[in-house]
Amino acid sequence: MNNRRKKKLRNRIIWAGVCLAYAAVLAFLILTAGQPSQIIVTASADQLTMDGLSKAVLSVSVVDNDGLPMSGQIITFTKLRGSGKIQVIRNTTLGTEEALGEYTAGYGTEEGDAEILIENETGLSKTVLIREVLAQASISQIIIQPVSVEEGKDITITMQALDSDGQPVPKRRLLIRLDNGTGGFSGFRMLNKITDEEGFATIKYKPAGACDAEITVLSEEDDSVFATVCFSVP
Repeated sequence: MNNRRKKKLRNRIIWAGVCLAYAAVLAFLILTAGQPSQIIVTASADQLTMDGLSKAVLSVSVVDNDGLPMSGQIITFTKLRGSGKIQVIRNTTLGTEEALGEYTAGYGTEEGDAEILIENETGLSKTVLIREVLAQASISQIIIQPVSVEEGKDITITMQALDSDGQPVPKRRLLIRLDNGTGGFSGFRMLNKITDEEGFATIKYKPAGACDAEITVLSEEDDSVFATVCFSVP
């Protein structure tokens, strides 16, 4: 075989190799086009106070290999550790709308990280860490103010949450329970209220007739902290 034929054969082999490589790349692009590539998570807060109220919204999108958001992706939210709980607001991406979850801090005595696992159906996953810090004060005492009872009228129950120094504890959840008596709180025998900046919360008791009423107010954080008020309804 002369040199010209050898060169021609070599060029054909090289060209064939180039064509095969191009075909392989093209096939890969076709097969992976529109496939989920990455989960992107944005948290509305990276630190929460463990007061039973502080929340962080987790916005989740799934993008393909071109970085375009994908619709119809079903997302799961799993709490791996942390004081609080995760609630799903929207579990599917819709067009450019993200899937949404909400993490609410609970109560705790030690600071640490809440860890939330976010996954789609193809196995893509992302872990989010949210720092949880101690609340500045805890409820040590609940005071219920004297109750005024008038026949045929709703009864106002006013309570205040205080810490160990006797200072008001704001923005904490109190549980109010009707242990004895007719009627209730707008039809319920148990409700919760959030204390205001001065540690106060107020609720209306609607008796359904004459009774001896007993109402207990508890700290959601620690139900060993409570106060009870008793009164007669004519």
